[in-house]
Amino acid sequence: MIIAEKSDRGGDLLEKLGEWVRGLAEGVFEGEVEAGYSGEGWIVLEPDEEVLMSSIRLQTRIDPIASDKPPHTARISKLWEDKILIEYPSRGGRTFRKRIPAERFAAALGYGGDDPAGFLRGVGLGEGCPVSVAADLPSSLQLRLLFEQALKGLDRLLILNAVASEVDQILSLESMKALIAGYENLTLLTHLAYLRLGVGLEKAAERLRREFEAISGRIVVRALPWRILAEAARSLRIYFPSLLE
Repeated sequence: MIIAEKSDRGGDLLEKLGEWVRGLAEGVFEGEVEAGYSGEGWIVLEPDEEVLMSSIRLQTRIDPIASDKPPHTARISKLWEDKILIEYPSRGGRTFRKRIPAERFAAALGYGGDDPAGFLRGVGLGEGCPVSVAADLPSSLQLRLLFEQALKGLDRLLILNAVASEVDQILSLESMKALIAGYENLTLLTHLAYLRLGVGLEKAAERLRREFEAISGRIVVRALPWRILAEAARSLRIYFPSLLE
């Protein structure tokens, strides 16, 4: 199966990812899970079994498996001040790329200011991040995810390029438990940790970066302040009341 994610990590990332996915289906799937890369750099998991797909979808907020129908899970490959470049694979591995005005993309998320690129970075949609899209705009799933995050009222840390087992390992440390209120897997390699109230965002981000450096220097931790999301959430609440359901 083609996974709508790329990674510049070498070493044992693919082995760890295969082991983690295999563990999800333990008891209902016998055999090994092999992870590799397609010719265009997308992650590929074999075998292409429905039980593995179902297990992955249950553990991620955004379905990372390539689809030929919208919504598509895309990767933000470039973010300029005025435009955004997204890419996503088909089930057959073909890559589609779209350039979209950053102002239009941010407006679809409830932002009406003059720094759309800064807003997108601040809500966790910077370069290398996953985003759910339909008709070249954030999908209803993406809107709901951001709205849910805003309702929590907590600063967040976005973790990129890490396997869930690595995130479990780091966030289970005693030194981290006092900082982190909880976390969720957005996709197979992207995770979102919520900080406890009163914890300093930048200091927590720096501590987490130091911990992950022991695993790989290519694991990225980005600080996401809640205040950037809060204003947009108010607009989403007005224009999309179904988000409250």
